[in-house]
Amino acid sequence: MQKRSLLKVFLYTTLSLGVYELIWLYQTRQELTRLSSVRIPSIRWLVLLNALQLSGIILGIVLAFMIFGTDKSTPVSQSCWSNYVIATAPETAGQTTLSGACRNQVEKSFAASNREDKLIKGYLVVIVLLIVSRLGYPRWLRNYALAVQQVTQGKLSQTTTMFILVLAPAYGMVAVQNVFNNMGALGSDVLPMPTSQTLYQPTENKTVHRVLSVVAICLAAVFGLFILFLIAVSYYGTH
Repeated sequence: MQKRSLLKVFLYTTLSLGVYELIWLYQTRQELTRLSSVRIPSIRWLVLLNALQLSGIILGIVLAFMIFGTDKSTPVSQSCWSNYVIATAPETAGQTTLSGACRNQVEKSFAASNREDKLIKGYLVVIVLLIVSRLGYPRWLRNYALAVQQVTQGKLSQTTTMFILVLAPAYGMVAVQNVFNNMGALGSDVLPMPTSQTLYQPTENKTVHRVLSVVAICLAAVFGLFILFLIAVSYYGTH
């Protein structure tokens, strides 16, 4: 495996806000594919998952600004509501006179309610995007971690690799790269094709994939609940 500076791996990952993580996974996937018999999914799926996650985060931030930027509506009095219903209902139209101020208050209240309904639907989309993106990552990482376990001859297990890369990506990348560095750089661009006799054959741990999938969903759900809390605060603050 190719040697890389651990400090640079950590700094690049941190400063690039995770962009370098995709580059590192792409490069190491290429190396692992040549050295192992495990079939690792294409990096395109990982890029798609990250795009979904980024879209969800950006949409959530935009909606948050829209919520807190919404003007507070003036509460509509009960008498104004009653007059509006009487004045607009076909069977009672013309029985009462509705002032312009009362009509404006009611119409602003309707507009605010419609806007809040759209914001809530938008946040439901955010939650779905986050859950899908986080749920797909452990699934993609399963075979990658299995290849790491095979190439490192069990020095890094599939379980350890998956947990550290999912829960602490920057630290996980440094830890995995450190093991790669200790294996030595590739001596040749042309590597012999691996065979079942020359490769360490690890056993896949399906339990860790299930556990990490649940953890990923929980993390996305926590973020979604926090967003819903912001919506609730904004909603009750405008009513």
